[in-house]
Amino acid sequence: MRVYYDRDCDINLIKDMKVAILGYGSQGHAHALNLRDSGAKNIVVALREGSPSQAKAEAEGLKVMGIAEAAAWCDLIMFTMPDELQADTYNKYVKDNIREGAAMAFAHGSNDVANAIGPLAAVAGIVSSGGVFVGESALPVWILLLGGIGIVVGLVTWGYKVMATIGRNITELTPSRGFAAELAAATIVVVASGTGIPVSTTHTLVGAVLGVGLARGIGAINLNVVGKIFLSWVVTLPVGALLSILFFFLFRGIFS
Repeated sequence: MRVYYDRDCDINLIKDMKVAILGYGSQGHAHALNLRDSGAKNIVVALREGSPSQAKAEAEGLKVMGIAEAAAWCDLIMFTMPDELQADTYNKYVKDNIREGAAMAFAHGSNDVANAIGPLAAVAGIVSSGGVFVGESALPVWILLLGGIGIVVGLVTWGYKVMATIGRNITELTPSRGFAAELAAATIVVVASGTGIPVSTTHTLVGAVLGVGLARGIGAINLNVVGKIFLSWVVTLPVGALLSILFFFLFRGIFS
């Protein structure tokens, strides 16, 4: 699998575009500064009125606009706020203001992190409450960081194999087919995150890629690869349950 670096990209395609970064949390901060450092000239941070992030963005030399104003101004608007806020923000500020021909992009992934840290967060909540199970408890920042670091480590070690399977081996993807699949997967993950339903981004994207392949007929799908993927989904459920039982009794024997 080929890895692409900055030198492989034509940064001139975005240097003169007007780009609005919607939100200035961890993702918005990184997107805005990386674009500026890469040579993009027209970047603004789009924030709600009175946002505490405004002072931070301005202190780092970035121009701040209101969301509706930025939507009317930009060539590309990048949504980087939490998934559950994106739909409401689009409907209130962007839908009626974005100009014809402008593009939108979405950063998502909350569901994967939530799935990864859910059990640990539950254990931490029980411990912090003195052994009493509570329906809702504050989530420590270190757990979020641990979940994010774990996903990044997985991506840089074995993640390339999954990317190769989805991107190359299921069906032939073109830019338009890839965009359709990504948009479908992002929509499902955003809706699921907002409603509290745990879903896998990878599983969702596999379904989306299957869809764009099936749009051209069953012959466009590599059924051998798809069969292996479906088998892995079935196998991981009982194997995960059995390993969980094993570790439970192991730890209970050690610590009890």
